[in-house]
Amino acid sequence: MASDHTTRGTVSENIEMLLWLGAAYLFTRKLTPEQITLWSARSAAWLNNGGSISSSSAPDVCDLAACLALRWSRVIHGDCYDRAVAMRWWCARRGLDLQVVLGIRRGARGDVEGHAWVEDMQGELYLVQQDAGYQEVTRG
Repeated sequence: MASDHTTRGTVSENIEMLLWLGAAYLFTRKLTPEQITLWSARSAAWLNNGGSISSSSAPDVCDLAACLALRWSRVIHGDCYDRAVAMRWWCARRGLDLQVVLGIRRGARGDVEGHAWVEDMQGELYLVQQDAGYQEVTRG
C-alpha cells in the first residue's frame, strides 16, 4: 500500500505542483505544440538543479508527481497536456529526466482522440494506461 506521502505530498510539494500547473496552463494556450515541446525540453534541462534521486526512489517521486498533477489540475481546469508538462517540470527540479509524449487513437465513434502523458528513461508511463491504444506522434 502506498504511503501517505506518496499520495498526498508535503504542503510545499503541493504548492509547487499547483504553480507548475498554472504556468503550464498559460503556456499551452499561447504556444503551438512544437513550441511547447522545444520550450519544455529546454526549461526541464534548466530546472534540473543537479539534484539526484536514486533509481529505486524515482518511481515513487513520479507516482507522487502524477497524483499531485491529477489533483491540482481539477482546480485550474487543466487538461492532460498541462498535467504532463507540469509533471515534467516538477520532476526536473528533483533531478529526473522525463519526456512529454503526445499520441492519438481512433475513438469509439471513429473520431481522433489526442492525449499527452509522461515517460521516464526506463520506459515507465505516467498519466496514461499502458494499454490505452494511443499511437505516439511526438515526444520531447
